[in-house]
Amino acid sequence: MEKEKNDFAANDELGADPAIEDMAGEFAEDETPADYEFDGERIPASVELDEEEVPPTDITFECPTCGKGLSIDPRGAGLTVTCTQCGNLVAVPIPDGMEIDDFDATPEELSMLLVRTRQNLLRAQSLLAVANAELEELREFKQATEEARVSRYEKLERAQLNLSDIIKMNREIGDALSDMGSNLFESEELE
Repeated sequence: MEKEKNDFAANDELGADPAIEDMAGEFAEDETPADYEFDGERIPASVELDEEEVPPTDITFECPTCGKGLSIDPRGAGLTVTCTQCGNLVAVPIPDGMEIDDFDATPEELSMLLVRTRQNLLRAQSLLAVANAELEELREFKQATEEARVSRYEKLERAQLNLSDIIKMNREIGDALSDMGSNLFESEELE
């Protein structure tokens, strides 16, 4: 069955295929699909490809939910991927006459995967160091903000107490002036 577009899984359990990484680099940063987590497992995302771009060695199958034509590298046999159309999880079939062991990586591929994994680990450690530095800056900012808030609150309490004292003194002054006015009025009447 011919489809105008097929999907190609960008990742498998062994890591990203270099050919796929090259292809993924052609997408704008916000268009590059991400992997998904489901029950603690990484679910490979898919990339849209024209039918002419799907290698003949790929496994092609349809999403049982929406019927979308999907295609994945042979090493993706037996994996679970996310359908690009409906978002449901789809099990990648193992072609007839083949077993899952037939798709194991060669020692050269494993060696390349190890090198890429180490490079990714170094990148991740670098990003983690940057994130930890930013986190420490945010903690310091939070502490300074909290100290400033407490200081402002204490100043506000002092200002409220001072205002209460001023209001009390104004009443006392008003009462004293009233008493003086009454005394003055009484002394004028006596004269």
